[in-house]
Amino acid sequence: MNRQGFAAAAALLAAAIFWAPQASASPPTHTISGRVDSVDYSQGTIVVRRGGERITIAVVPSTQIYLHDSSGTFADVRPGAQIDVFVSEIDGHLVAQIIHLK
Repeated sequence: MNRQGFAAAAALLAAAIFWAPQASASPPTHTISGRVDSVDYSQGTIVVRRGGERITIAVVPSTQIYLHDSSGTFADVRPGAQIDVFVSEIDGHLVAQIIHLK
């Protein structure tokens, strides 16, 4: 791809991201605390076990992830980790706004 084509593709991607509805636009509605039961990196979801309940939560590009007191990434979210997730409900699905790994 030449420079002009790359620049056009980058501009199109930036416009799509800028004007797309953002999951972070709505404030977190509640916190879910528990252990990470499973992670699906390709689908962008985690399952948190809270007592006997298993809760599926979507992780989106705007999700802020913290490992202890430092910035983290989705790759840091692993089964067995103790977690606090600040979520919003969007179109009937829970979406992670902030993830704190302990």
